Amino acid sequence: MKRNKRLFAVCMSAAALVVAIVPTSAGATRARVVPRNPASELRARNQCSTPTTARSGGWVCVTSSTRKQVTPSVAQSGYCGVGVGCWTVYDDFRAGYYATNIEFGYNGRHLGETHIDYTWQLTGAQTQANPIRVRVNTNVSAIIFSGDLANGGVGRPTDGGSVISQCAPVVGHPQLANTLISWTPNGCRLYDNNNADHNMAIETGWELPGYSGYWYVYARSPVAHGPYTYRFPLQVLYPVQLPSRVTPHEW
Repeated sequence: MKRNKRLFAVCMSAAALVVAIVPTSAGATRARVVPRNPASELRARNQCSTPTTARSGGWVCVTSSTRKQVTPSVAQSGYCGVGVGCWTVYDDFRAGYYATNIEFGYNGRHLGETHIDYTWQLTGAQTQANPIRVRVNTNVSAIIFSGDLANGGVGRPTDGGSVISQCAPVVGHPQLANTLISWTPNGCRLYDNNNADHNMAIETGWELPGYSGYWYVYARSPVAHGPYTYRFPLQVLYPVQLPSRVTPHEW
């Protein structure tokens, strides 16, 4: 699936979060899940280090995330990084990612903030991302969800690994500001029993009235180790046990 687009992103060195707006022509279909463009990611990273009024084109910046509190009885480990958000491993079979303050805009204008929250569940050779939730603090004309499963181990350079399979993009309806939106009914469910390691990326995009494109963010799960019965590591020490691609921000 192709879509006319320009991409600008930030690339860091662990699991992946990406945010973007992708300009499109009328009637064009949305881009394949998890667009990858290291040069544009570098541009976006530089954008986030400059004052808002000095930025050009579309931009997205993760400005803060706070570690979630869980009950002491839940075995868990995690990592929060400046500009990348937070990963948590709750047990062998469940992990999550969230970012609580993703700012986005166009040129020198701040247009809004987004909060995302993903959970991955392992069952044998199945990886399911559910719930997948997003909240944008301004009205949106569409929400787009998609995902892929990649054959990539710890520290896989650049892209998290080669794509094994994908969940097709799902396009939602216009939503009012601050609505909590989920990928229903079951999120993204994919299988792989042929590789020792894999990770799942989930992408959420949103369109705003008056802009001919969409912003998006994707996050990669910690690496699951198999085969047969895949498990997450109970120690997530940055960047250990995370794919190499962390938090590109794009437009």
